[in-house]
Amino acid sequence: MARALFIDIAADLYDLHGVYSLAGVLRHNGIEAHFTRSRDPRKLLEAVRNVRPDLLLYSSLVTDVRKYLAFDRFVKNYVNVRSIIGGPGVT
Repeated sequence: MARALFIDIAADLYDLHGVYSLAGVLRHNGIEAHFTRSRDPRKLLEAVRNVRPDLLLYSSLVTDVRKYLAFDRFVKNYVNVRSIIGGPGVT
């Protein structure tokens, strides 16, 4: 079964209703959906290694996109994984 991991670097900055809705759609389609939040990149990397996701999912405000992109580059030094970033105003 495929796995997706939602990562929240902002930690409690925004409502997670959209993330929970997306997780429900993923689960309905046979994809395990996991969630983690921390401002510490090492803790997030540990979560990525534990979950072993096929896909990292980020929901970011425009003001935080650079943080998410920096973490995505960091994590890909250790794990081969695809990622998608979205959220209000990102596109």
